[in-house]
Amino acid sequence: MADRKRKSGPVNALKQLESHVLKRFHDDLRNHQDGGFGGPNNPTCDNVRLAIMSAGQVFGPYTDRRILVLRELILREFLQLYIEWNGINGKGSGAAAERKKLHKLLSGVIRDFARLRKQYSDAIHLLMNNETIDQMILAFGELERKHPEKFPTMRVGLNKYRGARKRAWNRGKQE
Repeated sequence: MADRKRKSGPVNALKQLESHVLKRFHDDLRNHQDGGFGGPNNPTCDNVRLAIMSAGQVFGPYTDRRILVLRELILREFLQLYIEWNGINGKGSGAAAERKKLHKLLSGVIRDFARLRKQYSDAIHLLMNNETIDQMILAFGELERKHPEKFPTMRVGLNKYRGARKRAWNRGKQE
């Protein structure tokens, strides 16, 4: 039963966040490498920043260093790289090449998130809950709802996450 709870617990929910949402968001950014979202004062950019900040702030009530490292990764590194990615002016090949470099760095942040999730799985399991991770997903879900044409890949990932959470919830009810 402990294994089952682990598979449906917060560590798995963070894995779903990483694979179904962050990676898919990353894929959608690649589709906009030529022009970004129109600079830092564009409504899409504002909503992306808000989603990332909301996701990172969900970690706020936790004081354990291992959880705070995950928060900093999202709030500082992921957000900063996104802001730099979208802050590149222009639509030419030079701007696209700069965005591509930053896109690659965003990949590294997602890999770091996965590595830390695995490394700190015991702390995550003990300290966090699925509802916390669901709040992070809601932030990205709101972004997709506001801009569905810009985030079609993330929409697929959000639907997969919702399906996985529903199956995990149903398994928990049967125990």
